[in-house]
Order: sequence, then structure tokens, then C-alpha cells
Amino acid sequence: MTDPMIHIVGMGLEGPESLTRSAREAIDQAEILVGVDRQLARFPTHLAQRWPLGNLQALLRQLQDQLAQPNCPKITILTSGDPLFFGLGRLLLTAIPAEQLTFHPNVSAVQLAFSRLCIPWQQACVVSIHGRSAEPLRTALHQGQATIAVIGDPQVSPAAIAAMVADSPWGYRVCCCENLGSPQENVQCYEEENLPATVAPLHLWVLQRHPSQPDATPTRLGLADDQFARFEDRPGLMTKRPVRVLTLAELDLRPDQVVWDIGAGTGSVSIEIARLSPCSRVYAIEKSAAGIQLIQTNIQRFATPQVTPVAGAAPDALTSLPNPHRIFVGGHGGQLTTLLDHLAVRLLPEGRIVVATTTLESQTQLMNWLHQRGQDREVSATVRWSQSHLEVNLSQSTQVGRYQRMSPLNPVLLTVLMRMN
Repeated sequence: MTDPMIHIVGMGLEGPESLTRSAREAIDQAEILVGVDRQLARFPTHLAQRWPLGNLQALLRQLQDQLAQPNCPKITILTSGDPLFFGLGRLLLTAIPAEQLTFHPNVSAVQLAFSRLCIPWQQACVVSIHGRSAEPLRTALHQGQATIAVIGDPQVSPAAIAAMVADSPWGYRVCCCENLGSPQENVQCYEEENLPATVAPLHLWVLQRHPSQPDATPTRLGLADDQFARFEDRPGLMTKRPVRVLTLAELDLRPDQVVWDIGAGTGSVSIEIARLSPCSRVYAIEKSAAGIQLIQTNIQRFATPQVTPVAGAAPDALTSLPNPHRIFVGGHGGQLTTLLDHLAVRLLPEGRIVVATTTLESQTQLMNWLHQRGQDREVSATVRWSQSHLEVNLSQSTQVGRYQRMSPLNPVLLTVLMRMN
């Protein structure tokens, strides 16, 4: 492989002090130094040729000409932050083979912004309107993205940002991060109607959607997904509303029952069961600490004290619980066969188990278990089972700019096992 001939060094606003040793060596050894005036000024005594970064297409041609020479000089390009994150790196890769480029990323403005605001950002939607259309920002706002980072443009005023936020069906807190990493750094948060008239040319917006609260009189059945406290970095990790409603129907709830919700996640199914059957005792079994915290939050949010969070993995966590009339299995941690053996013993006569599976492997385990139960004469002579299966393939509308399209949900197989005696 050809040794890289061009180094691209990301710099922070604090200058050379932010550079790694390898990045500093790439600069020190450069025979041609490329960058905007404020970056080149950081190295006033450097002896390399200086190419001001201006016309990008002209720069690409110059770089290609230099690379075609038998003795190509060592070239280092100075950029800001991470060159491959809405930076010059993507453009360079369109014109120069990757093996002739070495990237030295620095902390990006987005990273700095979230660190200043103390907000985890692995779940954030990141868009840039710097020299680009603002349509991706409008789309993210209409989709109700929980956290949006917006790389700003001096030509897009705070009033324009406020107008886009106000046009969204969701409410947002808006934070403006100016001159991050410099002595002039300024980080302020506002409601969209109170944004400042002007901001510094170097700025970034962070928009946080206000937490959705249940209505004063929430719907009786099929609560909206965004009404529940959810995993911030995995908001889709829950039983979706349409599947939840079908699950509740297949459970065929009765008053004053004991119900187990295994792999409860956010507790959405448990909450719905408790609201439909307020005299029942519902046990939400969840092995993750984060999930238990969300279940507790949702119990308070929906005033359903009859739901009891149970921390631990099934079947071990089930030992001390009263035998159930109804069981929903939303997660099994890869132990479906062992779990079903335990549930078959614990389920009360005329009880019902609903198992939701989304992978072929889980469905194979389930079918093999059912086949083995049917073949086991000793078991089939003492307990009779009825089974049915409902394959759920649904799509729902999603906003794409000014239009809507249908987006499929993950297929789910709902298997209902009914103990007949």
C-alpha cells in the first residue's frame, strides 16, 4: 500500500495545544501547509509553503497535480474538529484515493456542545445547515427527534431557527453554543420565542424536545408510545402501540388476576394491563437496572401502583411470585425453552401465555418446544394445551419533508398458548 502523502489535521479553537503528537509531527514535517488564515496564523514561524484554503475545486486540482509528481512534497491540511464529520474530509475522498490520506481528528464542535450542556449525545440527530438546505432540520423537527444538533450558518438567523421550531408540532428547548473552545465561548439556552437577535458566526444549536406528559385524561386503551418514559438512546426498544393493543386482546384479561410481564422493558404492557384491569396484580419482570427505573417512572406517571417491578432474569426471578393467570413474554434473553418449561408448570388452569417473537431463531425454539410437548405422552396426558398464532406485519406513516410515506414496523409473531385444564 502506498504511504499516505497528505495529512488532514483537525484543530480545536484553542489551537496547537489541542493536537496529538502525531498531528503535530504532520504539521512540523509539512512542506506545504493548507488552511484558512486564522489556522495558518497559529504557525507564524513555519517554513512551509502556505496555501490559503479558498476555492475547494481549485485546491483539489492542485493536490492532484502535486501527487502526480515523482517527488511529491509533504502536504498537511488544517481543518476544524473532525475532518470526516461534516468537514473537508468527504470532499477530499471524492478526488484522492483513501490510501494517500491520513486523518487526525480533533474534538468536534458537536462533542464540545454536548459536553458543555451535560447531555449524552449517542442518540442525537445531527444535521448541518452550513451552506446547505435547512430541509433536514425541518424533517427532524416534524419527526419529533428528541435531541437535535444543528451546525449553524451565519446566513440563517436565530429568527429563522425559531420559526422552524415553532412550525413543528413539538415543543423544544433551544441552546446556542458560540465560539466553543475559545475565550469568547458562550452557551445559553432559551425557549424558541426568546432567541437572541444575533449569534456569533461560529455557532451550533442543540434542540431538546420537551418531555411528553400524559394527557389529563389519557386514552383507555393503546397509549401513545411517546407518553411512556423510554430508553433515550433506544426509544424504539419497546412494544409498539399497535402490537401492544393486539397483545392485550390476545391476553383476554379478566378482573382480579395475577399477570406476569416477562422482559417488561419500559413496562408499557404492564401499565396497559393495570389500567384495563385495575383489580389485578401485575408483575413487571425486567433484568436491566435502566429498565426497572423506567418501569418505576411509568408507574408513577400513570398512577398504577398495582404494577410491581421485579428485578432479575426469568425464570430465576419468578420463584417468589404468585402463580399467574396470564403471562406475556416480550423478552427471554435467549432462554425461551427453559423459560417455557417453567411457565408451563406455574401457569394456573385455564391460564393463557402470549409469546412475542421477532427472530427466526426464537420462533424455531418455540415451535420445537410445542412439538416436544405434544410428543411427550406423560405431559400431554396431564395437561392439554391449545395454540394459535398471529403474524403481525404493520406499516405506519412517517413524515419526509412535506410528504408522508409508509414505513414498516418489525414483523412480530404472537403465539397464544392456552391451558385447557
